[in-house]
Amino acid sequence: MNNSRLHEDLIKDFQDQKASAKEQMELIEPLVATLHQPTYKRVLHSGFSVFLSILLWIAAAGLMVYAIFYYKLPPFDLVKPLISLGMHQGDFTDFELNAIGWSVQGLIILIAVFLAIIARMLARIREKNALLHTTAKNLKQLAEAQLKRKTAIDAIEQRYLSELPTDQESIELPPAKPASDISFEELSS
Repeated sequence: MNNSRLHEDLIKDFQDQKASAKEQMELIEPLVATLHQPTYKRVLHSGFSVFLSILLWIAAAGLMVYAIFYYKLPPFDLVKPLISLGMHQGDFTDFELNAIGWSVQGLIILIAVFLAIIARMLARIREKNALLHTTAKNLKQLAEAQLKRKTAIDAIEQRYLSELPTDQESIELPPAKPASDISFEELSS
């Protein structure tokens, strides 16, 4: 009696594993296909991203230096003579003329900060792409393991085709006896 029950339990477990393997493969295969990207594309995107990031950091640093020396560098070298001319003619107040100078300097600094933020965003995108690549590689290995498992289950199913019930048939196990109903004699036999 125990052998037939064990047999039924093993068949039930086999059917559960088969269904589980099929469901997992249905979930994993689209993910692997979606995340898979050819190596040349990944390297090209990563290389372009690094180049663009370096270029943006250089531009941000250059603009910060430019903000400090903008009175001496074109095209804003004209701002200082215009401010001086405005002071001599008396058309504008000193506050208005200084506000123009500070606003030009502030805009240059603001653009530099935005370029630095964009460069940092590119670095984060590269990190996320590396993570996605690792995830895709691990999912591919998981899919291969699941496929091997599914193949082994199919081989066992083909070997014992006549003994295994079909998927539509269900195995009904007899109700288990409560632990208090089991006597010592049943355990020893």
